[in-house]
Amino acid sequence: MASAVLPLLNSVPVLTGADNYDSWKRNMRNILTLLQQDGSDCSALDMCEDTVTVTSDAAKLAKRAQVEKIAIAAINTRVAEGLISVSYTLVRDLWVALENMYGTAGPAAIYFMYQATLGFTISGNKDPSAEIANFEQIYNCLQSAGVDIPALVQAMTLLRSVPSSWNIASSFLAAKSSVNDVTYQNVRAAILTEFNQCRTSQAQANKFSGMRRGNQKPQWKPQGNQQQQQQQQQPQGQQHQSPQG
Repeated sequence: MASAVLPLLNSVPVLTGADNYDSWKRNMRNILTLLQQDGSDCSALDMCEDTVTVTSDAAKLAKRAQVEKIAIAAINTRVAEGLISVSYTLVRDLWVALENMYGTAGPAAIYFMYQATLGFTISGNKDPSAEIANFEQIYNCLQSAGVDIPALVQAMTLLRSVPSSWNIASSFLAAKSSVNDVTYQNVRAAILTEFNQCRTSQAQANKFSGMRRGNQKPQWKPQGNQQQQQQQQQPQGQQHQSPQG
């Protein structure tokens, strides 16, 4: 069974820290669930999560030892160099150590997520709904980690993410008489409205440009060039044929 499962390890992202731990754990759990030796009574995930039953059977213990070695090697291959400073002999200890170090958002993970909000930009060449949803997901992760960012800061950060060619920040803020009117939902609605207007204007411009190209008159070559071209297209014998008389 192990030989069939190990090739699937490439589907697991390499753990680089707290920023991708949840995704890494979810994918690695799928591998560890399938990882067990023929005749073994538990999977590698059972060992990681300490759900194995106690046994004194020598054959079962030998199978478990084989699974444990393979599981440790599998985990180590999907962890970036430098993240593990200790050589673990028990997969349970390795699993718990990674959970403690990267599973709970510490200062480094929080800083990484906060930097992501400051660097967020809307491309402007597609519907920004999906991009805004990713932006909101970052704030949700920060909130889950106990970081409280004021709603006004979230709204302002989203507003500054629009393409510079849109120029909606000044008009949006000028239309608001109170800071209380600058809400995240209002900013989001303004961004979607601006995108739809830009898309409509671009479609009309493309249509008008196509109409102009269609109305252009064909450019005719001088008559002399036409006659010369016709002569070149005639069979060679006909070009030099003289009138009979």
